[in-house]
Amino acid sequence: MFNNQAKMATFMEKDMQGQAQMIVEEMANEPYLLSRYGDELRDVENINNGLATANIMIQIANDVETEDEFFARIGEAGLTDPNIISVMKEIISGLQNVELDTDDGQYYQEILKIISDSNLDEETKLRLSDGVIIGQASNHLWLKKAVTFSGTNWSDDNLVDDKVE
Repeated sequence: MFNNQAKMATFMEKDMQGQAQMIVEEMANEPYLLSRYGDELRDVENINNGLATANIMIQIANDVETEDEFFARIGEAGLTDPNIISVMKEIISGLQNVELDTDDGQYYQEILKIISDSNLDEETKLRLSDGVIIGQASNHLWLKKAVTFSGTNWSDDNLVDDKVE
């Protein structure tokens, strides 16, 4: 979205509603997101609900002193299914013990198992898993680590065809 200074400047000049609208418009330009969410990306009510939720989350985060209090307040606010809160709390608590620079991907696999074994519905499991997979890939990208997909090792400089078990 911020592929040039003009877009960034325009974004920063807008109020929160305008920024949200700009983000949604950019999301609607992505074929994957458009096919997945369709008209929801253009629904003003959805945009406003997202903004309201973000504001509540920010307020809760600013008001609380502990992680437990944060999750309790989110539950009280009724923002999402308590099962989702429980899974997210378990994931975030575990992340505090992971050294991201040296992690070999073990916790990433554990997160996917936590989600898979949870009481969440299949659509929610898919969305959470998608986020974890994107986060893990982003972590590898920013740390410039090799990432293995389907037995093919992609590294910074070259493509090495090797099977990693």
